[in-house]
Amino acid sequence: MFNKQSNNSRSVGKGFDRIAFFYDKMAAIASFNQINKSQLTFISHLSTQSHCLILGGGTGDFLHQLLIINKSVKITYVDASEKMIEYSKQRILKYLPADLNRVDFICADVADFKFETYDVIVCNYFLDLFEDEIVQGLLQQFYSALSPDGILYVTDFVLYTSQSLQSYISKINLWVLFHFFRLATYLKTKRLVDVEQQILLNKFKRIIRKKFLGGMLQSIIFQKMN
Repeated sequence: MFNKQSNNSRSVGKGFDRIAFFYDKMAAIASFNQINKSQLTFISHLSTQSHCLILGGGTGDFLHQLLIINKSVKITYVDASEKMIEYSKQRILKYLPADLNRVDFICADVADFKFETYDVIVCNYFLDLFEDEIVQGLLQQFYSALSPDGILYVTDFVLYTSQSLQSYISKINLWVLFHFFRLATYLKTKRLVDVEQQILLNKFKRIIRKKFLGGMLQSIIFQKMN
């Protein structure tokens, strides 16, 4: 399983290297700025945690905002793209240089990453990079790595199951948006995983949820069940 995951992560990492310099603008235009808005919507819930793991953090906007609202958190920041890591470092160096020492930047595939113990794990548009069996394996690792009552912060595309006309229109829009990023980043995954359902089946409970862009995107906070 993880050989497959590692190979996918490496190719996706190279894909994000290729688009890193215009990723933020591309994401904003493609989603009417809802991708960025959605991943920040519940960030105020992360103001008291001590140790946070961010997977697939991109160019560092979420990291920047988290350092502002939580003055003591230590963050492990993992991304498979070297250029995304560099953009994130430069962002923090420019705006919050005194807080740079609170972040441990790691350029690695999640398949190779050694998990420690965290109060919160953040996956913003990350789990949709993988297929069902890989997401299952990651969720099992998340559960083991989270402290008691730890939280999982997830923002992702939504898999539609409704048969209504509005749902079909949303499916078309979602298909265009998802495949735009798939082609731009060499993403091998051909279909969306029902991320929320997978998480609920792996000993997590949903605390709060908000949907964006007509229901195509959603941000959810889950809590580990003991």
